[in-house]
Amino acid sequence: MSSPATKIELVSPAGNMYALTAAINAGADAVYLGYKKFGARAYAENFGLEQLKEAVKISHESNVKVYLTLNTLLKDAELAELGHFLNEYLSFCRDGIIIQDFGLYKIIMDLYPRTRIHASTQLNTHNLKTAEFLHELGFSRVVLAREMDFEEIININKNTQIETEVFGHGSQCYSYSGNCYFSSFTGKRSGNRGRCTQPCRMKYSLETAAGKKTAGSKNINTLIKDSYIISKADLCTLAIIPQLASAGVNAIKIEGRNKTAEYSGIITGVYRKYLDMYYSDPGNYKVNQNDIYKITQVFSRQLCTGYFLNKYPQDIVSMKKSGSVGNFLGRVLEVKSGCLTIKTNIEVNKGDIIEIWTNRGNEQLKVTGVFIIEENITTDAKGKKSKIKNSGKITAKNIIRLKTDRISKCSAGDRVFKFYDAELDRQAKSLYKDAIKKGSGYAADKLFQKISKNEIEDYFSYMNLTDTGAGKSIGPKSLKPVNDKYKTQLSVEVDSLEAAALTFNKGPLNNIRNIIVNGFNEVFNGKKTFFDEIYSLNKHIQGAGARLVIKTPDIIYDDDFAILENTLPGLAACGINNFSIANTGVLKALINCINCSAISDKSPKKENTVNLYLDSSMNIFNAAAASFFNSVVKDCPSARIQDITLSAELSLDEIMDIAAFDANTSFSVYSYGYYPVMSARLKLGYLDKGYKRAKNFDGSDLKSYYLKDRKGYSFRIISGYNENVVFLNSRKICNFFDMRQFLNKKISNFLIDTKTFNGSQILEIVNYYSAALDLLNAKKYAEFDKLAAGAAKSPLFSDYTRGHFFREVL
Repeated sequence: MSSPATKIELVSPAGNMYALTAAINAGADAVYLGYKKFGARAYAENFGLEQLKEAVKISHESNVKVYLTLNTLLKDAELAELGHFLNEYLSFCRDGIIIQDFGLYKIIMDLYPRTRIHASTQLNTHNLKTAEFLHELGFSRVVLAREMDFEEIININKNTQIETEVFGHGSQCYSYSGNCYFSSFTGKRSGNRGRCTQPCRMKYSLETAAGKKTAGSKNINTLIKDSYIISKADLCTLAIIPQLASAGVNAIKIEGRNKTAEYSGIITGVYRKYLDMYYSDPGNYKVNQNDIYKITQVFSRQLCTGYFLNKYPQDIVSMKKSGSVGNFLGRVLEVKSGCLTIKTNIEVNKGDIIEIWTNRGNEQLKVTGVFIIEENITTDAKGKKSKIKNSGKITAKNIIRLKTDRISKCSAGDRVFKFYDAELDRQAKSLYKDAIKKGSGYAADKLFQKISKNEIEDYFSYMNLTDTGAGKSIGPKSLKPVNDKYKTQLSVEVDSLEAAALTFNKGPLNNIRNIIVNGFNEVFNGKKTFFDEIYSLNKHIQGAGARLVIKTPDIIYDDDFAILENTLPGLAACGINNFSIANTGVLKALINCINCSAISDKSPKKENTVNLYLDSSMNIFNAAAASFFNSVVKDCPSARIQDITLSAELSLDEIMDIAAFDANTSFSVYSYGYYPVMSARLKLGYLDKGYKRAKNFDGSDLKSYYLKDRKGYSFRIISGYNENVVFLNSRKICNFFDMRQFLNKKISNFLIDTKTFNGSQILEIVNYYSAALDLLNAKKYAEFDKLAAGAAKSPLFSDYTRGHFFREVL
């Protein structure tokens, strides 16, 4: 069980020095901040090295910890520079570094092993096995996925020693963190690199079609038009702080490094108040609505408690507006003589700014005068009306007249919001304009010494990464030349055993190395003939010299882990020893089963090696990460990393660098299919507010739903085994016409993802790729050009994207 701190630690955002000061003065126990060049909020102001030194000094003098965010995926060309930066930073602060990239983890553990490492929420830790995996690696803390309820959090805290941190307030990503590629596929800016353009905050339409949607289809029905369908409500946990404490959570994090210093100070101050209230007098814990007013005024969309109380909350999406709305004052009663009259219970003062929502658009007006024109009328239990003496303050429902800096174009009935509160803003600014409140301070740690520059350079030379000396790094250089005769083959991913059998029986087996089947979809759906079918299919595929690979889930909660672990021995008894892994918790579970011989000893042929295929959703972005995962299984002699499908956000040049680095591992690229750009713990019925239908939803009609953006692109929505919605890219990735550039580059497999295609389409796609491989390997380039010209006429090879192969993400 994790050891809960005496009190929950309050971790606040510091996007700049003002926000840092505000957070400290408002009562933060720790702040998290970013380095200018690396971090998951690349567009925040962030800190340079000298600013970081000053920030750490100020924080430590106030007895506040500093957590550095390096929680992005890193390119090989950036690792050496980052290594030198860490040598400087860790010489003056080792409170904690928040990371996502396992390549960076390897570098830190190799060079700076005493560093406290926190697992970012970008690592999407949502099950016990992943938490155990991270703890065994030496992570001190894990920032849990937002998509967890109390039961799931308690299970982790009861069964591991790792500290747990949860997001307690602020914006929520629509997708599971670390599993979102929406921004990069609709542009070039990767959310996994801290440069998300927030496409989930834009307007979309939700459409459904009777069959598969095609251009010009007439069978399309628009369910929702131009709404914020995938904009999540803001998280607020003030009401459930007692439950968070009871769940054993070690820290609550406030989201907002891109937000203002005023936001950081006000939100920190409110949460400080209620954490202190709970620990001083838990029996009388109660949230005051004035504090709810403050947090909604400083920045807020619709508020919700996230997933803590419900695995599938119906209020998780805020469809009305994606930005801050302030507090609702009331509706316009009258517009007269340049003034407007409203009825409200919220105080309005001179200098405030109101926003009026009209049919002609929204307008903002500065208040220049406030007049209370009617005292409040109340009615008692017997229906008797009486007046409340007007004190001049708006403490209950009052009718007020507002004079503004210009004449409003609003009409009676229009909604009025308080967009800016002048007095609250003054209070917020005082938090960073006043001197920092100093505490006892930290004692300096004499062990935090820099290592020599030569040691760093020797390490990156060993890692096959070099520094140019000009502040830039270059990628890995191959220790061995790439074999020009290295044969690239096909990995075909299918969604059912039926599709796998079709691919085997009618596909071009001479070029198919792996058939990857989402077998657990059928396991969790309770298919009774699953093992009989898979035994027969595996026997025939092995006999043809290919491999049947079982794909395991990327999102799997503890409720389903028992099913997975109980299924593994049965698969082994069917001769299955190839598994595709998309979740580090599943990787740990498989290694555990292998070590206890639950898999290898049950193989009919006593096959001693279990082959592991790492999926692209593992986000392997650099050679160091590939090296890390190979090291994970080195102490498990019965397992090996057979193949790594590299991140779909890598360019061809970056893929070639990684593939050339490791002569013993085979690498695959996602070559064809509709790539999943988002996945969310949300039922499709909740998108269109069809709650009744969603309760009995079986997922069968998910394939006919589409999210349409303002440019007319449609993103298909399908379902995972657990009813989670998955959004596919609007256009398929296809590298067919560029295959020549991929061959002889140490790329082992072209991964063809067929999960949205029918049987005849699967065969057409696979046959074209197989024929192309035959021609290109024989250097029959003219014949390949003819084949490509024929393929271009097929709908399956038109309207495609080349992904990021020739367009690097930022």
